Amino acid sequence: MDQEIRRQSSSQWDSDDFTLVDVSLGYRLPKRYGIIGVEVQNLFDKNFSYQDRNFMTSELVAPEYIPDRTIVGRISLNF
Repeated sequence: MDQEIRRQSSSQWDSDDFTLVDVSLGYRLPKRYGIIGVEVQNLFDKNFSYQDRNFMTSELVAPEYIPDRTIVGRISLNF
């Protein structure tokens, strides 16, 4: 069996050039008791078309890009 696949240039899966801006801010607590931080991914909430590669493998892989603005808070304490 032989198969030939041709992609059309107008296909929505061709390519999508985009730039994402991520920002991270952290503060070290006095006497090195810990760190408090906030991270914002996709700061400007840029919309883009992205298909991850989970369909190519049997195990779940974390996506490289998240198409929505994401805010993450972190606290790391040392005793």
